Amino acid sequence: MRTLAAGILALAGLTVPLATAASTDTAGQGLPVLDLLMRLERTSGLPGRSEALERFRNRVRAGYRYFGDGGTEWGMVIEGAAGSDDNRSNIENNDNEKSDGAGIDEIYLRHRFDGGPAVQLGKAPLPLELTPLTWDRDLRPIGASIELTGDLRDFDQWLLRAGAFR
Repeated sequence: MRTLAAGILALAGLTVPLATAASTDTAGQGLPVLDLLMRLERTSGLPGRSEALERFRNRVRAGYRYFGDGGTEWGMVIEGAAGSDDNRSNIENNDNEKSDGAGIDEIYLRHRFDGGPAVQLGKAPLPLELTPLTWDRDLRPIGASIELTGDLRDFDQWLLRAGAFR
């Protein structure tokens, strides 16, 4: 019964986002950010491991994002994580982040010039569009990016994004 309850919790993947991306009605105001993730995972077939990996993970992100009237946005979000596995086993388990830890998840500044390019600096979600097969959306690299956009016809636009990340 305990395994069934844990499996249901893992399938549910409890996630509670309270703030989303900026829209036109958020200009000139800030929004709190709260994201809670609880999951149970079972992974088998990892290279170098004969037994399956079972673990419980918790993560909370909390912070603030401000969307200015002049096209400027900034944010700061901290993250805390606790897991049932040990930080020493993170590399052999192919983990991107530590099981237990805390740190700065996001700290960035973004500005969109009037009808022109947008520039982003700092540690933030990757602004490039990649599939989950090639990029984990939970990772926040440090870097800089630029976005150019324009209209082609009545219902068509072009978009070019480029950046350098570490």
